[in-house]
Amino acid sequence: MNENNIPTDDKSFSPASPSDIPSIIADVQLVSAYGEDEPAYAVDMLIQNMAPQRKILMGILEFCRSGAAVGDVNSEVARLMTYRPSVYTAYDLCALLEERGGLKKVTADGQDYDGSSIEPSITEEDGVRYYTPNDPADLFWKTTDAGARILDDDDPLARGQEFLAADPDLAPIYRRVLEMCQGQGAVLAQLEEAVDNDPLVQSPRVYAPFFLDRLERCDALDWDGTWKTTEVGAQLLSSL
Repeated sequence: MNENNIPTDDKSFSPASPSDIPSIIADVQLVSAYGEDEPAYAVDMLIQNMAPQRKILMGILEFCRSGAAVGDVNSEVARLMTYRPSVYTAYDLCALLEERGGLKKVTADGQDYDGSSIEPSITEEDGVRYYTPNDPADLFWKTTDAGARILDDDDPLARGQEFLAADPDLAPIYRRVLEMCQGQGAVLAQLEEAVDNDPLVQSPRVYAPFFLDRLERCDALDWDGTWKTTEVGAQLLSSL
């Protein structure tokens, strides 16, 4: 948990300690464009504070735009987690999004889900009262208006350019990482060898995972057994 009481998820890439990472990371990570839009702000901050789960959380919101049965959502989350194993279950993530206002429970026809239907009915026969179980309505997850705004406003390329602007002196390292991850991709050991001893990353001291983290957050890199440059990454690379 952090100061905002939002669960976080830590992705470890190398032995670097938190004190090695410049404070600008936290500054970029925690800024939200929805300060005056409280519903969207809550969803945005959840996603930012759970940055390693960002792709899955955004995937859930997209999948549930028109409503999706719980079983289908579980299957989609399992697919999204193929290369991103997590301690969180599909329900955990959906419940967090619901708590922050990004998802809501609905019925098959899109009406708000009434949990009271699960409660048994009371019937009376010959003066004796019986509890009769009710079959609950099928549960669906649906993205709220606030969640949809997060999806519609998402601009990974602009986010990547913000990262570059925050550390212009590191542009050659970003370019190197993106170039190495084209085609067949690259693994962490290759990137560490190419980055960690470069004079540009000695002060302040940062490591290859710093660049992987930022580039993944702007959808410029994706992991499928190796780190690969995406279409967004190619556009970012062309700007360098």
